[in-house]
Amino acid sequence: MGLLSLAITLALAGANEIPAPAGLSFWAVQAVSEQRTEKYFGGGLEAVRDSLVDLPFDSFYLITATHQNIPFGRESRIAIDKRYTLYVAPVARDAENRLTLGLRLEVQPQKPGDRPIIALSTKVAFTSGKQIKLGGFRLDRGELVLVLAGR
Repeated sequence: MGLLSLAITLALAGANEIPAPAGLSFWAVQAVSEQRTEKYFGGGLEAVRDSLVDLPFDSFYLITATHQNIPFGRESRIAIDKRYTLYVAPVARDAENRLTLGLRLEVQPQKPGDRPIIALSTKVAFTSGKQIKLGGFRLDRGELVLVLAGR
């Protein structure tokens, strides 16, 4: 969603002012099958372990984690690694404190001058304190899994 359509949405919803920034916790995780007998969770994944445990991988490694206040009315950039970048735009917060985010995951082009590839473009809604996970994005070894939680 572009900034103009976000502004129109807020205006049509009767918003007289832009809501306070959305608190967001974000973890990028590399999920790998290493033929372990028990699942392994690397350092920094304690807060998201329950969200990852049901995935069909046996090893999980933290790529990056961030805890930010993301302002409404603009898109914020979160660099994951040299290949992936996540763009986050808070869209709405309802009376039940459910946060709706616009998400776009881009893959850097392999050739200079080419446009980034959009691996994901979606909206997600979740309640503060709950986690959501998105996966299926290839890495050199395993998959990239994104875990988000509103604060």
